[in-house]
Amino acid sequence: MAKLSDLMAMYRAELDRKDSLVVAHKAELAEVDDRLTRLSAAIKITADKNGLETVKVDGVGTATWKINRNVSIADSGEFFQYVKEHDRFDLLQKRISNTAALELYDQGNPVPGTTVYAESKLSFRRSN
Repeated sequence: MAKLSDLMAMYRAELDRKDSLVVAHKAELAEVDDRLTRLSAAIKITADKNGLETVKVDGVGTATWKINRNVSIADSGEFFQYVKEHDRFDLLQKRISNTAALELYDQGNPVPGTTVYAESKLSFRRSN
């Protein structure tokens, strides 16, 4: 079996490699995303000028436009007041705050309907 110092050195090397890949690919992806945004706008402008809602190019692909509508909370106090007053809990996602639930659990007040579990994960700090 490998020595612990060798295993740690290999782990560090893989972390360094991963960090390099993330940085390199993040920059590359940003460039690609920027080009895609500009090309999408150019296709949309050209299609609009030609009165087209769908553009099909044989051997290349088909372009259509879809409107995505999203909602964000601008005033959480007002939002939660509305939810409570109108009994509209369907507006909330089924997700629990881990921090708040663990705080209650640690105080001896577990939240009904929840399960607390632990996972072991290596925490590794690089030394210089």
